[in-house]
Amino acid sequence: MTRVAVFEYMIGNTDWSVPNNHNIELVFSRENPALMPFAVPYDFDYCGLVDASYAVPADVIGTEKVTERVYRGFPRNMDEIQETLDLFRSKKDNVLGVIRNFVLLPDKIKNGMIRYLEEFFRIIENKNDVKSIFIDNARTS
Repeated sequence: MTRVAVFEYMIGNTDWSVPNNHNIELVFSRENPALMPFAVPYDFDYCGLVDASYAVPADVIGTEKVTERVYRGFPRNMDEIQETLDLFRSKKDNVLGVIRNFVLLPDKIKNGMIRYLEEFFRIIENKNDVKSIFIDNARTS
């Protein structure tokens, strides 16, 4: 679930919960139902990356704008976090390329989305920020 939590942080989404099955679908393997389920997030209109004009953060999150990121994952050790962040780093060019090459979005929106994601990639390059966000401030309930 660490990948899902980091993905949701990357896009600035706080409108999700695995324990409550809120905007997450758990998909189980047909071949091997004993495997852990794969979490598929959905419903991103309240995330900072989309920044919908009507989106407002939930009071319990403690932010003023949906563009403010809050990590809502549970505690993990630094090795697991770094392994996950390495995966995201390896996909950076692909992720940004999808947005740059998406012809149906106006350039102004694409540029804002790219800036928002580049901020995430800058954050995950700073070891102090990584520790503060993903370790020290992980949710406890």
